[in-house]
Amino acid sequence: MKKIKSVNVIINDMISLHHYKPLKNFILYKEFLKLMDLKHQHLISKIFIHNNILNIVTFHSVGYQDLNNDDTKNNIKVLIKIFTKRFLNTPFDKVNTIKIFSQRYREKQNFIQDEKKTSYVELSKAQFKNPFKNKKLYTQFEELRAKINDL
Repeated sequence: MKKIKSVNVIINDMISLHHYKPLKNFILYKEFLKLMDLKHQHLISKIFIHNNILNIVTFHSVGYQDLNNDDTKNNIKVLIKIFTKRFLNTPFDKVNTIKIFSQRYREKQNFIQDEKKTSYVELSKAQFKNPFKNKKLYTQFEELRAKINDL
């Protein structure tokens, strides 16, 4: 008789495959971020490892100043040691240095706000009957009709 695998076993088997490696790393980064102070967690935008360097990107230059002092870097190194004891064979095993950067731009979409882009063509001409007797549903349906007419 076959044993039924639990969900955790199936997910761990799938993550061990090569094309799920970025997902596995993302989960590890998230787990590492949970070890840090809540104050530092709110300052960090991204965290990743490249060429055995732990790169930390902060939202603002104030976060850069807060994380880029010697005490905080030493605390992060201690957290890496704790994390590597808990999770074996991770990219954190090979981390040599820590680099901290500040994010310059939050979103590129802020620069382009005037252009209205639609990814589809509306085929309806909003010429249909409103069958609702409930006032709330009736008004929502009419608002939807108005949005379709605006396109």
